Amino acid sequence: MLSEVVAAIAGGMVTGGITIFGESAKTLVSGKRARNRDLLGKWNCVWHVEGHENEPIKDHVLISSIAGEEVVAYGKNTAVGNYKLTGKLSNSYLMTFIYGGEDRRIALGGVVILELNATRDVLKGHWWQYDENRNFCGGTTVWEKA
Repeated sequence: MLSEVVAAIAGGMVTGGITIFGESAKTLVSGKRARNRDLLGKWNCVWHVEGHENEPIKDHVLISSIAGEEVVAYGKNTAVGNYKLTGKLSNSYLMTFIYGGEDRRIALGGVVILELNATRDVLKGHWWQYDENRNFCGGTTVWEKA
């Protein structure tokens, strides 16, 4: 009888702990965090601007965490400023982000939708944002794992 009570209390504590710590604990316990570990790290990015014949924008994005579907990343670009990306990775390997500028580029904001290739080392897709004049601009983008 005592062992059943102890087992029930321990089970409640584990269940409660998962609820308290949220999605990160669930993904850690279920092993989903390790499943996408290969996507963490630096990605070299090329951004083509639709309607402009100039050189594409080149920078890099550091994917810092993936917990279940939740993704956090940071873009580094010395010419136009840094930016933070938050988004989701779906079961069909579509990665969607909302991003916003940091420091002097705080008004920068936009969206990105990317498809992960079968070898999991290239993301291709589209991006759109407001420019400094509050006009929409965007185009295609390719990210390659560094």
